[in-house]
Amino acid sequence: MSLEQEFSDENVLKFGRACFDIAEIINAKSKNPSFNTLLIPSRGAVPFFIGAMYAVRCLEREYPDYAELATRLRVPRMIREFVAPADAIPEQVERYRRINILLCPFTADINTDQFAQDFGLVGRISNEDIINQTRSYWTRVVHGLSGGKKERSRNQYLQLYLFLLKKLEGRTEIADEYEQAPRVDGMAMIDTVISGRASTTILDSFREVKISPQAILIVDNDGNSYKEPFKTKIRIGKDSGQITTLPIPRIFSEDRGACLEGVAGMIYPSLMYYGMGMEVQGKPFFPVGAGSWHPLSQNDPNKKAFEAFCKMLGSAVKVECADYHSDTNKEQALQEMRTDRKSLLSLLKSGKLLSLKSTKSDLEGFGIKYLQDSKTYETSSHVVHIAFSEELSRKLLGDFRKQFESAYI
Repeated sequence: MSLEQEFSDENVLKFGRACFDIAEIINAKSKNPSFNTLLIPSRGAVPFFIGAMYAVRCLEREYPDYAELATRLRVPRMIREFVAPADAIPEQVERYRRINILLCPFTADINTDQFAQDFGLVGRISNEDIINQTRSYWTRVVHGLSGGKKERSRNQYLQLYLFLLKKLEGRTEIADEYEQAPRVDGMAMIDTVISGRASTTILDSFREVKISPQAILIVDNDGNSYKEPFKTKIRIGKDSGQITTLPIPRIFSEDRGACLEGVAGMIYPSLMYYGMGMEVQGKPFFPVGAGSWHPLSQNDPNKKAFEAFCKMLGSAVKVECADYHSDTNKEQALQEMRTDRKSLLSLLKSGKLLSLKSTKSDLEGFGIKYLQDSKTYETSSHVVHIAFSEELSRKLLGDFRKQFESAYI
């Protein structure tokens, strides 16, 4: 399928319609006083949230409840610039009324074959094990955020993430957002679905920690790519009211890289390997969730493409809003969308961004320490692996354990 066929009028407009529907669902949920957290666990879901914010901004001019919703959404620093002018929560909005947008990298795209080869684990570790354990790990990070300061300080899953953000990546401001986030109370999540494995695995993992998020699932290929048993699990979730599905023909952002996702995914496989068998406070702790997402740097060619993608998405949302907004000309918005699409496809083609793999020099703008002494590679779904030496990996893990255990003294 060519890019022109993939980004057809129908596909782009239905992508925009899904964003519009998400805005309506979030607005309805905002009426529930306990709803205070919207989780985004996958890179592919990021553009859908951004598009939903465009819909909120469009509708707020005619509907007071959307105007109120726009002031309550606490957009994280990592993607805030794409959601302007909703770039901050006014101070007069009481903290208890804020809805926190929680980005959590449930990325489970470790290259298992490469990982097994690098660390002598061939035949001893499976891709399914890594995927399930990674998603279980991140549900425990979210569970940590449901507690107060003391509970958070004693949640090793959350604390390792904060340690990596601060000590390895030098992103104190991002770490502060997580530390200062309100307690997770009522939660919904936006996720993308192809086979259904990822979303159902995440929901199963949340049940283990007694969290039951409402799930808004955007389904690729109009639901024709579901696989069992995930299809049945999603049907049961829909019947129970926990899951809402939004089928569309094509999720452009699924595993396509930062140019269509807005964030770059990175994991640290050497920390996972040398953390096998690790104990913290006398209990086993496998740091399989050692990874993070990064905002795009100003000089990254992916950023210019993502900005073009957001512009096209904004025009598609505007087409949908025309039926609700008296000042919006639907035909004009449609022509704007087509012009924006042309600009996006030109950038994708000229930069070969959908097939581009990051080099070590490309990663320097992310500010990761010890990068020059690492081995890096990128998976087919554009998750960058950064592996350190055994000595450095063990030192980082030791520093984390010492810091974490000191919280108990």
